[in-house]
Amino acid sequence: MTISGREYIKRIDALNNEVWVNGQKITGNISEHPAFKGIMKSKAHLFDLQNNEDHKELLTFKTSSKKEVGFSFQQPTTLKELEKRWNWLLEDIDQYSYVPVNENLYP
Repeated sequence: MTISGREYIKRIDALNNEVWVNGQKITGNISEHPAFKGIMKSKAHLFDLQNNEDHKELLTFKTSSKKEVGFSFQQPTTLKELEKRWNWLLEDIDQYSYVPVNENLYP
């Protein structure tokens, strides 16, 4: 089963992991910290694309038990599946190639 971008962010925030950036412990939701906010928003958008009818065929597949899951979990076993994987990779690269980086966080 695919999840929404909002569900992804909620799950990450609910983990309550201890995370440090540049020697400082992050307090509060990781999704709101400047070091992670942009990439998490981009990743959440990718989850939302999996639920979008225009992208669902490329970004999801049905398991043997007929559950619809994110395509990243499928191991290609045919040339056609490998080509689909390549197209998915191009979509993924396009998604992340425009993520702004806050250079002040990483000296």
